[in-house]
Amino acid sequence: MTNPLDLTRLRSPTGEWRNETADLRETPGPLHTALSRFGDFKRYVRWPDWALSRIPMLCVVGSYLALVHGHMSGKSLRDFLVFTFVFASANSAFGFLINDLGDRELDRRHGKRNTFLELGTTKALGLIAGVIALMVLSGLPFLDRPRFASLWALWGLTAIAYSLPPFRLKERGAAGIAVSSVAQWTLPVLIAFAALHTGTARELWMFLLATTISGGTLELAHQRHDLPNDAITQTPTLAVNLGQKKIDRIYPWALWADRIAVGVVLIVVVLQSQSFELNVNGPAVLAGSLIFIYIAALLNLSVHLAKGHEIDPYYGPKTMSNRILHDMMPNLLIPAFLLAQLALQSPIWSTALLVFLIWRLLLPRLN
Repeated sequence: MTNPLDLTRLRSPTGEWRNETADLRETPGPLHTALSRFGDFKRYVRWPDWALSRIPMLCVVGSYLALVHGHMSGKSLRDFLVFTFVFASANSAFGFLINDLGDRELDRRHGKRNTFLELGTTKALGLIAGVIALMVLSGLPFLDRPRFASLWALWGLTAIAYSLPPFRLKERGAAGIAVSSVAQWTLPVLIAFAALHTGTARELWMFLLATTISGGTLELAHQRHDLPNDAITQTPTLAVNLGQKKIDRIYPWALWADRIAVGVVLIVVVLQSQSFELNVNGPAVLAGSLIFIYIAALLNLSVHLAKGHEIDPYYGPKTMSNRILHDMMPNLLIPAFLLAQLALQSPIWSTALLVFLIWRLLLPRLN
C-alpha cells in the first residue's frame, strides 16, 4: 500500500504517482470501481501536488489562530473546515489545473503527465468549470470579511499570470520562483488570516516568512530536478539561467532555510499554544517531545552532511531525518498537535482532528 510518509508523494511539487492501484487488486468489484474513480479524480485535480503540503500548512495557521485566540465555537469550527478543506482545496486544484493548461505542449515534449493531455481539452475544461463553481460556493461565507475578496482576486490573477500567456511568469527566471511562492504559500496565508478574521501582525509575518521560504525551496527543488529537460527545450527557468553548478550551490542553503523556518514555527506554536507549568501534563510532554524529535532529526542530518552525504529530501535518497524535518513535522505532527489541543479544550473540535487525520493518513491510500 502507499506509504503515507513517502516524500515523493506527499510534498514533491511534481507528485507523480506510480502503480497507484496495485494495493486494490483484491478489492471487490463495486468498491474497486469507486476507489479507482476516486484515484483518477485525485490524479486529474493534481491532488498529490497540494493536498498533503498546502492543506496541512493552512491547518496549522487556522488551528493556531483558533487555539491562541480562543475561537472555539461551532461557527469557528465550521469556518475552519470550509475554508481549509473545501475552499483552499478547490483553489489549489484550480491553480494546478491552470498550470497544466499552460504546460500542455511542454509536458508533451518532456513526456510528463498532464490532465489536459490525459482527459482531452473539453473534459479538462469541464473539470476546471466544476472546480471554479466549488471555489465560488465555498468562498461566499467569507466575502464580507475585510480584505478577503481583494486578496482572493489577487491570488486568482497571480495564478493565471504565472501559468498562462502572455505573462507566463514561470518562465521568467527568478520572478517565476518568487511568483510561485507568493501564489502557493504567501497569499493563501494572507487569505486565511482575512477569512478567519483574527491574528496579530507579528503572527501574520511569522507564518508569511516561514511558508514563503518553504514554498520557494520546493519550487527551487522542482526546477533543479527539471533542469535537464528544461535546458533541452530552452525553457528559461531560474535553474536553467543559473546553470547546474550555481543551482547546486544555492539549493543546500535553501534547504537549511526551510528547516529553520519549520523550527521557528514549531517553537512559536509550542510556546504560544499553551502555558507551561512546573507540573507535568499531557500537552506539555507532547510539546517537549516534538521539540526533541526536531532537534534529534536536525543533529542526525548534520552528521550525514559532515560525512559528505548528498541531501535532497525531495528527489534524492529518503532518510527518516529528511522525512521528519521536511514533511512529518510541518505536515503532520504540528497540525495534529494543535488540533488535539483544540479537541481537549473544546470537544467539538474533535471533528477537525478526525477530518485532518483522514485527509492526511487515509486518503493518500485510497486510489
